[in-house]
Amino acid sequence: LLCFGCWTSFGQRSRVGLAKVDTHELATMRGSAASTSQVELLGVQREERGFSQSVLPPKKPKREGQQDSAWETHKWKLRNQKLYSWRPILKERYALPLFLLVGLVFVPLGAVLVIFAESGPRFEEVVVKYTDCNSTIDPTISCREFINEADNLNKGLHCECVVEFEIAQDMDRNVMLYYGLTNYNQNHQKYMNSVDQNQLRGNDIQSPRDSCAPFTTAEDANQNLSLPIAPCGAIANSLFNDTFQLKFIARTNGSEVSVPIPLNRTGIAWRVFSDVEFRNPPGNGSLESRFAGTTKPPGWHKYVWELDPENPDNNGFQNEDLIVWMKPAVVDTFKKPHRRIQYDQIPFLKNLPSDTGLLKGTYELHVNYSYPVGDDQDKFIILGRSGAAGGFNSFLGTMYCVTGSLSLFTCLLMFLLHLKYSTTARRKELGGELRFTYNAEQLNLN
Repeated sequence: LLCFGCWTSFGQRSRVGLAKVDTHELATMRGSAASTSQVELLGVQREERGFSQSVLPPKKPKREGQQDSAWETHKWKLRNQKLYSWRPILKERYALPLFLLVGLVFVPLGAVLVIFAESGPRFEEVVVKYTDCNSTIDPTISCREFINEADNLNKGLHCECVVEFEIAQDMDRNVMLYYGLTNYNQNHQKYMNSVDQNQLRGNDIQSPRDSCAPFTTAEDANQNLSLPIAPCGAIANSLFNDTFQLKFIARTNGSEVSVPIPLNRTGIAWRVFSDVEFRNPPGNGSLESRFAGTTKPPGWHKYVWELDPENPDNNGFQNEDLIVWMKPAVVDTFKKPHRRIQYDQIPFLKNLPSDTGLLKGTYELHVNYSYPVGDDQDKFIILGRSGAAGGFNSFLGTMYCVTGSLSLFTCLLMFLLHLKYSTTARRKELGGELRFTYNAEQLNLN
């Protein structure tokens, strides 16, 4: 920004006298057949005075009645840089308002985002890592090792484990369940491009685009045919498929009672995605019949119309778990919404204030472990809430404030440089009109 501002302010000086150059001597030279050395000397002197435009040689003389061909005219213009072109010159009267506008917009916007990120009741999120939890069937076996075995993964087997954790303080009813992954690069260019948005809108589901390769067709086990994949691409093929059950351990009279916390599969995706960007194929038949002629991705163990066995409306391309996953994260450690807690169906909250959520105490996380991860990756669930502007992260607002402040500083610096080095200021310093002339004596024209 600083370099651009300096160039805008100082760059005008090199063109100050271009329109006011006294060309009488040049015309006299051409009229009196000045020598080539004189013309070259004139060009050198102009360059020393700050001009980059050299004196152009005259056209080649023609015989009487001879006309220039189109190619000759074009060639002469090309060699002498006379072709028509658009050269925008950002003068100070355009650059200063631009930087001022950016600063005036970005600084208030960043301040609002920071205020929203810091507003509302704050509490520590509860993060529970379950990557290396042990199987409930065989506690000596880690679920990570069990799932990463090729045979178990190909057969669609899963591992069940239980993780106990504590909530130190009561939470409000805005808390929901998230899942998170570390060292998972969803922002890789090829991974992000491996999707067919037209197919996800319910159009041409049997003709996936080439960007989905190699996840465009697959062998269907039921029909023994190679069919188009729906949904195609690497993003859909790697769909997160771990499921959870949350239970509260209530201790009364020396005994423990496990109370299930009901979770809702819907309400985790934006309506604009489920209503516009993700649509099931049109038709009046069942969802399975509308997806006829397609098969599931190789990494799935159920078809797209079977993703939610409890809610028929939450299936196909409009399944909210699928919608959330199909929006890639921008960083390698991220969290995504997974389930909403149905507080109105929790029995021990009925006699408590309406804004009371999860109570402090001991909880159990029952994991249906199905998603494989590498040795340098971790999986975790988060009990947290979002603010008015999304998550409680002020980084975006801070960057807006910094960018706006730099723009305002650049605008001020350019304005000061303009006052000191502008054409008007130079005229005042010289005491009159700023004008360049040639010294005819040095050119030996007299």
